[in-house]
Amino acid sequence: MQIKKSDIISNSFKMKNFIYIVIIVILSIICIQQCRNKVTFKNQLKQNQEARKDTIEYYKNELGQTVAEKKAFQTSLADKEILIADVLQENQQLKNQIASFKKPTSASSTDIKVEVKDVQYHFKNPVNYDFSRKFTITDKNYSFYGEVNQFGINLNFLATNRQTLATGLKKRGWFSSYFTSEATNSNDIFTITDMTNINFQEKPKRFGLSVFTGYGVMTNFQTGPVIGVGISYDLFRF
Repeated sequence: MQIKKSDIISNSFKMKNFIYIVIIVILSIICIQQCRNKVTFKNQLKQNQEARKDTIEYYKNELGQTVAEKKAFQTSLADKEILIADVLQENQQLKNQIASFKKPTSASSTDIKVEVKDVQYHFKNPVNYDFSRKFTITDKNYSFYGEVNQFGINLNFLATNRQTLATGLKKRGWFSSYFTSEATNSNDIFTITDMTNINFQEKPKRFGLSVFTGYGVMTNFQTGPVIGVGISYDLFRF
C-alpha cells in the first residue's frame, strides 16, 4: 500500500492543529481556575477583614437565652499557617490545640467571665458591737472580695476563663486516624462535664461536566486525536 505524500502532509497538519487546540483548551482551563481561585481568595479576604474589625454582639433567642455573636474567619488547610500567625499571635492555647490535629476542620476560642456581685448574707442575730472589715481573697483562678459587719456579709466573686475548641482528624499510630473534638480551659475551676460537636459536610458530587482530550477510535473505526466535552462520574476519590 503506497502512502501519498499529500496524506502525510494532511495528517501532519491535522495533528499540528490538534496540538494547538489542546494547548488552548488547557490554558483556558487554567485561566478559568485561576479566576475562580482569585474570586474565592477575595471573598475570604473580605470576610477575614470584617471578622477582624467585628465586636461581640448579644441577642435573645427563642428560648430566652442570651446569645453572643461575632463574625468568623475563613481559610483553607493550605493557608491556615498564614492566618494562625496573623490572627493568633497572642493565643498560644488555640495555636497548640490546632497543631495537635493532623487535619483540623474548625477551631474556636471563647473568653468567658463569671462575675457575681452583691451577694448579701444577713446574720440571724447581729453582733453586739459595731465593726466593718473589707476583705479580698485572690487566687490565680478566682477572686473573692467584699465586706463584713455586725449585720452580715456582702460577697463578690470574679473568675475568667479562655476555652478553646478544635475539631478534626487526629493521628492514631502510623496508618490510622480518627475524627474528634477537643476543648481546653485555661482556668482549672471550670470543668467540662459533656461535649457535643457536630460537623456538617456537603455530600460529595460524583457527576461533573468536563473537557477531555486524547487519542481514540473514531466512528469510522479509525484512530486519531479526540477533543470534546462530556459528563464524568467519579468511581473513587483519593
